[in-house]
Amino acid sequence: MDIIKNESNKGNMFSRFIVSYWHVYLLFFICAFLWVYLYKKVKVVEVAVVVSTMKLAVSMMMVVVAITGDEGGAIGGDGDDDAAVGSGDEGAATAAAAVGTAAAAAAAAGSMAS
Repeated sequence: MDIIKNESNKGNMFSRFIVSYWHVYLLFFICAFLWVYLYKKVKVVEVAVVVSTMKLAVSMMMVVVAITGDEGGAIGGDGDDDAAVGSGDEGAATAAAAVGTAAAAAAAAGSMAS
């Protein structure tokens, strides 16, 4: 500790620090005691997680549709429909198909679950 290396009264400084800031030490020990006491009182219950491939596939499709945006404005374009090659509705048709597929998959997953 470079700050106190030239101090001649380190012991006196430390004792004054403890006396001046006694409440910090008390609070530290109270918090440490409560932490250990309450940690021992909590019982963790393991819950089995069921991984559904259908839910994963539907979620991934929804993320892809959300990232690409409507008509590809978020990725690969500036959102200007007039400058797009073709009719400009290819992105919307693709997004609609993906959403339709996701909705159909979600409906199928719902009927399987019940």
